[in-house]
Amino acid sequence: MVGTKHGHGRLRARMRAAALLSAGALIAFGAGCGSSGDDGGSGSGDAGSGKNLTMWTFKQSNVPGLEAAAEAWGRSTGNTLRIQVYTPDDAYATKVRAAANTRDLPDIVSAHSASEEWQFAAAGVLDDISGEFDRAWQDELYPSAVAATSLTEERIKASAANSSTSLEGLEPGHFYAVPYLSGSAGFVFARKSALRRAGVDVSKPPATYQEMIAAIERTRARLGDSGGIATGLKIPPTGYYWFFRPLSFDYLGRADFLNRQGKNPSVAWNSPKSIETLELYDRLTPLWVPGVLALGIDEADQKFADGSATWDVGGTYTLSFLLDQGMDLDDVMVFPVPPPEGGAYDKTKLAPAPLVSAGVASTSKNRAEAIDFLRFLSSREGARLFGEGANDIPATDLGDETASWNPALREMFAALSPPGDDVLDVNDFSADPGAGAGPVTPGTADTLNKLVAGKATPQQVGDELTETYAKAWAAQK
Repeated sequence: MVGTKHGHGRLRARMRAAALLSAGALIAFGAGCGSSGDDGGSGSGDAGSGKNLTMWTFKQSNVPGLEAAAEAWGRSTGNTLRIQVYTPDDAYATKVRAAANTRDLPDIVSAHSASEEWQFAAAGVLDDISGEFDRAWQDELYPSAVAATSLTEERIKASAANSSTSLEGLEPGHFYAVPYLSGSAGFVFARKSALRRAGVDVSKPPATYQEMIAAIERTRARLGDSGGIATGLKIPPTGYYWFFRPLSFDYLGRADFLNRQGKNPSVAWNSPKSIETLELYDRLTPLWVPGVLALGIDEADQKFADGSATWDVGGTYTLSFLLDQGMDLDDVMVFPVPPPEGGAYDKTKLAPAPLVSAGVASTSKNRAEAIDFLRFLSSREGARLFGEGANDIPATDLGDETASWNPALREMFAALSPPGDDVLDVNDFSADPGAGAGPVTPGTADTLNKLVAGKATPQQVGDELTETYAKAWAAQK
């Protein structure tokens, strides 16, 4: 067995090896406790007194964490679990569906949470695990992660419009996978070595939005263009979802934040209080790295990783990507978008959403063992091993067990909170006209980018968004 608790170098080596293959090729690596000669599938042969199981995933950065959990589980049960990764995502989905047709699935299948897991279940890939995934098990996870993976009647009805993604054969309220990776957007990353060169304190993150702006102004003045802040504004929702929504939520408070998007807003987008949020966001305009509106998400993260930017905006999932690009974990400062002074809340709290789940394959001959591993992965021990190995956030609330983690990981974990009035789910657009399903959400992001481009003032953006939302609500039946 190979322990991977500190396997970042090995993972990056695999990434370099993958880069040598042709673009879009399917990449598979056998890892963890299983024999490297086993080609996968839902094996049922004995390894000593235990069973051999296989788990598939599409996320390379999760492999060290899954391996570490699999090794610990194997020591206590006598079973072995081998982790295999297939990329990119679309090739992985094709691989899974093809294996379902030939009945050559692994025992455990990973899937994008609250979407792909249901599609896999509808296609006969995953079993219904509602009987095993009981309340006691659910209580080990973040409530928001569990709620998001419980299939609703509304989601089933909405899926009927497209036969290729229909979920009509599934049961509302049932579960088909267990989330093991969670997280949220709304985080800022800073390179400590660059901050030191600019004379910025790295002993603690900025406590307020104004402190952060002052620090970016300093790095930009001292370091030039490389002292600026990056994010993938070529995809406009990144600025809206990842930065402006947390900023606005903390400043306005939940009631006014939701009211601004409602049908009869007392706090309209062009009201004085709302204009203040746009003015706060506009303070970033001169601080973005040059060409930020042409940067995709990966391009922005790479710009930060190679030192062309001192600051970066992303989510909990950004950290593992930065490490894959060769960044030193100890050189990364992470913190949630800080609350503005004078706002409703003095601390940013973000709801963890499920990102990756795992279920039991319908063809597995090792269902009991597969369920047992998923239970272990949800336990504090399993989730801690996974989080440390993957440098990411498990779906289990670990409480004070992260005290020994690197400060970057601790800061991310500390910002995630159970549901509450002062907690923002950055992906919740249920207050929007059309509940976020209409054009108003991406349209808002496009309009905000006019600030970044210097093509509109905060007042002009507020007026345009007021009109946009009024028209969208009027169009609702």
